Amino acid sequence: MKKILLTLALIFSINSAFAINVKAKAYILKDINTGKILLEKNAYLTLPPASTTKLMTLYILFEEIKNKNIKLSDKITISKTAWRKGGSKMFLDPGSKIRVVDLIKGIAVSSGNDASTAVAEYIAGSEKEFVKLMNKKANELGMKRTNFVNATGWDNKGHVSTASDLALLGERIIKDFPEFYKVFRLKSFKHNGIRQYNKNTLLGKLGVDGLKTGHVGSIGYNIVSSAKQNQLRYIVVILGAKSKALRESEAKKLYEYAYKKYKNIKLASSSETIAQAQVYLGKNKFIDAGLKEDLYMNLTQKEFDTLKAEVEYKPLINAPVYYGDVIGKLKITHSGQKVPLTYDLIAKTPSAKLQMFEKLDAMLDYKFNKQSYTNY
Repeated sequence: MKKILLTLALIFSINSAFAINVKAKAYILKDINTGKILLEKNAYLTLPPASTTKLMTLYILFEEIKNKNIKLSDKITISKTAWRKGGSKMFLDPGSKIRVVDLIKGIAVSSGNDASTAVAEYIAGSEKEFVKLMNKKANELGMKRTNFVNATGWDNKGHVSTASDLALLGERIIKDFPEFYKVFRLKSFKHNGIRQYNKNTLLGKLGVDGLKTGHVGSIGYNIVSSAKQNQLRYIVVILGAKSKALRESEAKKLYEYAYKKYKNIKLASSSETIAQAQVYLGKNKFIDAGLKEDLYMNLTQKEFDTLKAEVEYKPLINAPVYYGDVIGKLKITHSGQKVPLTYDLIAKTPSAKLQMFEKLDAMLDYKFNKQSYTNY
C-alpha cells in the first residue's frame, strides 16, 4: 500500500513568546477537534470535582432521553430526600411534579442538588444505585481516575476526579449530545416564581458558551468550560482556584493563551479534491478523493513548519463506488503530534461497475499492470 505526501503551503506569523501563570491546583486546556492538550498542570491529580459532578448526572439523563427511555415532558415527583438536600437548590417542593426539561435547567443553570437527586432517583430508584451507573459510564468514557460517591458533587470521602477526566466528560457531552448542549448557555431561568441565574460568569466572554461550575470548601472553586473560536472548540478545566474571581480570570488566561499562541489553519476544504484513487472494474477508472468536512487545526509556527500529510488508500478499491464511500485515510503529523491524526477520505465522484462484456479488458489490464492498482 503506497502513500502520497501532500504539500500544504501557507505562510503565517504568530506570537510564540507568550508566558502564562495559572493560579489553580490543577488545570487543562484542550483542543477537542484534535484531542490535543495545549497546556496542563496536575491534570491527572485526583481532587474533589464539586458540582462539576452534575455533568455526569446530566450525561446519563441525556443518554436516557436519546434512547427514548425518558421524555422531556415526563414529570418527576420530588421526594422528601431530594427536597432535604443542602447546598445549591432549584427550590423544589416535596410532592411536586416537575418536567424533565425543567429539571435539566435546574441542574445546568442553578446547580440544584435537589434537582440532581430527583433525576438520580427517577432513573435508578435511588441515588446510591444511580452512582453505580455514574461510575460505570465514567469507566466506559475512559475517565480512569474518577470515582463518584453521589450525584451532586457533595464533598464525600472518595468522591474524586481530575482535570483531564472532567475535560473528557465535557467533550463527550458536546459531541454526543449537541442538541442538549445549548442548555448550558442559558444565563437564567424562572421556577416557582424565583429567577435563578447561571453560576458560570464566563458565559459570553472569549467565546465561552457553556458547561458547569463548582465549589467545595476543601479546595476552592472549579469550572469545566468550553469556547468556540474560528471553527475550533476548546475545553478549559480549572480545579482549586481560591475565589470565583480567580476561577474566571485563570480560565480566561488559558483561552487567551490558546488564541495567541496557536493559529487556526484551514488545511483542507470539503469541496476540494485531495488526490485521485484507482478503481478496479469501475467505469471511471479514477475517482476524486477528499474530506467530508473542512479540516482546521491549531498550530504553532514550529508545528506548521514540520507539518506532513499522507494519503493511505485501501489496497484495492472495487467498483461500484458511491459518493461518500470511505476509500482511505488522510494522516497528519507534525513536531507536536507524533501519532498521526487520522481522517476518513471519501469518494467525491462515483464509479459504476463495468458490464460483463467490459470486464475482460479490465481484468487483463489488472493482471498485467497489477502494480498500478495499489493506488498512490
